[in-house]
Amino acid sequence: MKTRIISCSVHSLTAAVLAALLLVAAPAAATDDPTADSYRIVSAPTGKCVALARKSSANGVNIHQWQCSNVQNRANLEWKLVSAGGGWFRIISKESAKCLALAKSSSANGVNVHQWQCSNVHNADNLFWKPVKLSGDRYRLVSKTSGKCLALARHSSQNGVNIHQWQCRNVRDSDYLTWRIDE
Repeated sequence: MKTRIISCSVHSLTAAVLAALLLVAAPAAATDDPTADSYRIVSAPTGKCVALARKSSANGVNIHQWQCSNVQNRANLEWKLVSAGGGWFRIISKESAKCLALAKSSSANGVNVHQWQCSNVHNADNLFWKPVKLSGDRYRLVSKTSGKCLALARHSSQNGVNIHQWQCRNVRDSDYLTWRIDE
């Protein structure tokens, strides 16, 4: 399986987004391609990765931050970005083949993020995220359902801090709403 874990630059992220956009014309089975590149979604302020809370393919497994150097559960930290068109992406766990999703279709702050079955069901906007470029290699990941951002639930670099959605706002690049997408 081809996986590259290196520091992200603007050029590599641009290439990754362009490559993901090319998947629009590919058949749905392309999302399950074991040779597809995977990425780590890294909190800009903490340097920790978006991760499954436990190794499982069950719907509803929580998403939290964890140290990126966790070699025992490496697949829990890796994600595929698959274009859904219009700048929206499904973020799919390499471990479980499930999507990063809002726990419920709501625009409230604090709605939990977990993994859920990726589906083509109409009205499954809680499965779609848009990377919005800030500066350098920093992005916000915006939910299609709510227009809110993927965020750390509290300002902490500890492993296990929950990830939820929160109001996107104009604050500095290194806050708890900003992410890097590393190869």
